[in-house]
Amino acid sequence: MKVTVVGQITQIGAVQEFGDNGFKKAEVIVKTVEERPNFYMVEFTYDNIDLIKKIQEGDNVKITCGLNGREYKKDDKYSVFMSLNAWKIEAA
Repeated sequence: MKVTVVGQITQIGAVQEFGDNGFKKAEVIVKTVEERPNFYMVEFTYDNIDLIKKIQEGDNVKITCGLNGREYKKDDKYSVFMSLNAWKIEAA
């Protein structure tokens, strides 16, 4: 599902590497500019990590991303995890 997040960058995380398969990601926190602001963590993965090189904390941006969901089941516990994975970023 395609989602657009518009707001101000409040934090840019370091690039993290996971496992032996080369998976990398960096997380960015965006504060929306609505009357009651919301905060969203947006993930940049693989080649899209390079997109964060052109932004700084405090920048107003528009991020186009995919909303991804995964389920987790173990014994009697069931959860769903959601993430926003960025495809594109531009000045807002």
